[in-house]
Amino acid sequence: MLVSHDLAYISMKPTLLRSLLFAAMTCLAMGADAQQLPLQHFGQKEGLGNLSVTALAQDAGGYLWAATENGLFRFDGAAFRRYGAVQGLAETFVTALHIGRSGMWVGTYEQLYRFHDGRFAPVLLDGKKLRVWPGQKMAEGANGELLLVTGGRLLAITPSREGATVRGYFDQSRIQAQAELAAIGSIHADPDGDLWMACGRSLCHASGGRVDVKGEADGLPAEPWGSIVRDTGGTLWIRGEQRIFALPAGAGRFEERTPPGDVLRKRMLRTELHVDEQGRVLTNADPGLLRWELGRWETFGKDNGLNAGGGVMAILRDRERGTWMATRGRGLVHWLGYGNWENWTSAQGLPDDVIISVQRDRGERLHVGTRAGHALQLPGGRRFSAVPAPSALAGHQWASMALDGGGNLWAGTYSGLLLRHAPERGATELVAKLPLINQVLPDRKGRMWVATGGGLHVFDETAPAGAKPPAVEDPAAPGRHPGNPVTSGCMDRQGRLWFSSLTDVLGHDGRAWRVLPFGPAVGKGELEKLVCARDGGLWAISLDTLWRVQVDGTPAATRVDAPVLRERALHSVYEDSRGWLWVGTDVGLAVWNRSRWRMLNQTHGLSWNDLNGLGFYEDGDGSMWVVTSNGLSHILRPERLFELIEPTAVIEGVQRGEREIAGGAAPLPWSPDPMVFRLASLQFQNRQGLRYRVRLVGMDERWSESSLPEVRYAALPAGDYRFQFVAVDSETGESSAPVERRFSIAPPWWGGYPFYGLCAAATLFAFLLFHRFRLRALTRRERELAVLVRERTGELERSREELRMRALK
Repeated sequence: MLVSHDLAYISMKPTLLRSLLFAAMTCLAMGADAQQLPLQHFGQKEGLGNLSVTALAQDAGGYLWAATENGLFRFDGAAFRRYGAVQGLAETFVTALHIGRSGMWVGTYEQLYRFHDGRFAPVLLDGKKLRVWPGQKMAEGANGELLLVTGGRLLAITPSREGATVRGYFDQSRIQAQAELAAIGSIHADPDGDLWMACGRSLCHASGGRVDVKGEADGLPAEPWGSIVRDTGGTLWIRGEQRIFALPAGAGRFEERTPPGDVLRKRMLRTELHVDEQGRVLTNADPGLLRWELGRWETFGKDNGLNAGGGVMAILRDRERGTWMATRGRGLVHWLGYGNWENWTSAQGLPDDVIISVQRDRGERLHVGTRAGHALQLPGGRRFSAVPAPSALAGHQWASMALDGGGNLWAGTYSGLLLRHAPERGATELVAKLPLINQVLPDRKGRMWVATGGGLHVFDETAPAGAKPPAVEDPAAPGRHPGNPVTSGCMDRQGRLWFSSLTDVLGHDGRAWRVLPFGPAVGKGELEKLVCARDGGLWAISLDTLWRVQVDGTPAATRVDAPVLRERALHSVYEDSRGWLWVGTDVGLAVWNRSRWRMLNQTHGLSWNDLNGLGFYEDGDGSMWVVTSNGLSHILRPERLFELIEPTAVIEGVQRGEREIAGGAAPLPWSPDPMVFRLASLQFQNRQGLRYRVRLVGMDERWSESSLPEVRYAALPAGDYRFQFVAVDSETGESSAPVERRFSIAPPWWGGYPFYGLCAAATLFAFLLFHRFRLRALTRRERELAVLVRERTGELERSREELRMRALK
């Protein structure tokens, strides 16, 4: 029998030790939190001039603004632009930034500025500057005014065309009556207009003209508080330097929710509380970031790929649901796919970063097959642990997994080991040794079909360890043992089994085999992966082609020509319960929701772009697991992948030579300098498919396409022009609304009517002058001819006279 020499040892080994090891592994997994964060960093290489970012905001147009210790920067998704003294911002260290209904406000150690019409204007109170220190917050009042805390005082600032009106929010008599209002340190405004303020060492609540003070009698200790926020469930959160408290909606007392361990020890320039789209609260901490979820704190730090330098200073959620972190010394960090993508690597307990297969068992434990063996994540766990196994079975590449009727996990390895794992006991045994195993497939009759490099094998799910591997006669070549390689298989809704073998599809209906040869249809390709579709057909892939295979009626294989799959190496294919099609490639994953395709890669949150192995696994909640050659990804809500935001199109500026051209300007004088249009699309994800379609009506009616955000037109002739621009996502087909800039170019001095008139006048003058000279010449010639005629006539008369005289003689 083809049984390992350790098989007897494995079968007889006491289960107690295995159970203890499994229990230890279980405890380890339950006590750990982790995932590998898909982060994109922006620093000086990308144009962010200073790496200590103090505050973040996004304006109504979509631009992202980053305040730093050396200037204010605006980000359009492709490049950063610095704003400073040229625009009126005199100081370089920006301490605070706020954008809301009241406009854009920027604070420095010296003064507060309002940004209006492209300029920063100082805001003064009684002729004095308003200094804004780090941690002094701004908020929006119910009537649209800006609420600013500065020097312990709360101010209300109302913008106007002329500037801004500043007043104290509380009058002096009110402050004298309640001394806590003289030392306000932070502010939060509820949508209904209620204000929550850190006042002194207490919390003040202003509502309906009253101010109530919350303190120790309400469960809140006397401390200086820094940040206040309300989550989507109505709970009010308040944080000091080292403690966090929460007041649940409708509750009368605060609850302490300080994270366990010494993770709030380091002093921050500012404490940060942020509520994400799912209502979870995030705060900065010594490791980097903490997130409150399901009644406990989750930690994100260096082990998750987040290196926050001197700490996270601010958190922002943009309009594309992206999450940004401002760090002290490490620049700007974009958490890609926040709330929808999770990633795991060996840093989170997996035996290897190369993932091959995924399977959840009946006990809701998640099993992952890697290049270096088998890992497990317990229900509700946030970390993986390698599953103990006998040395002869450990470390193999788990290529495929499937559950049998008894809940046991069967696994096939690339080294040909067919394994059976009992999840409840944590025990793994060797069933048989076969050629390279591509897939393990259970049927409805309690059998396990094994597709190998040497044909098909079938086992009863109760087969004992060391069972003789019964080979299935190759239906395409009867009598041949071993058969052709079988690369994959599936079971359709009728219970029929289908397998791919080179260019043949093998079908088994429980009684007989059916061979469907597709060699002529697929040409030189071979059907490497095959899955069953809900409509009774099949999906199959060869190296670079997706095929739609019809098995009922007249067999046919039809090539699927999807633009996102062109010039891609295809590794895997899967149809989920929604009927969506997932295709793994060498540059990411393509997904089709029956109406449109999307291409997703690391820029969206995927762990790695190369999808090898079995590619995909759908969990019981409809979420999708994606295996890559550098980590495991989990898409929590696949439907969000198609919640596309229309690209924006912005003409950031037009320049000719050294001159910036404003919109609606008078006709431009002609110049040999090129006209340069700077373009942008204010999206921060999926930029790899971004294209710019442009045309210049008046010169060329045709559209041209480019990936560069700059268009040049050299030495345009005189005329009226319309520059039109559309931003297009080439992978989704989404396009922005068109943007247009009209302009005119006056003719050069030699090309206008005055010059033409001058030329005409000069020509006429030259003609008249020439005509005059010609008349003079003709008159002079006539005179000369007249003289000559008279002289000749005289000569002739004298000659005749001489002849007459001679004749008389």
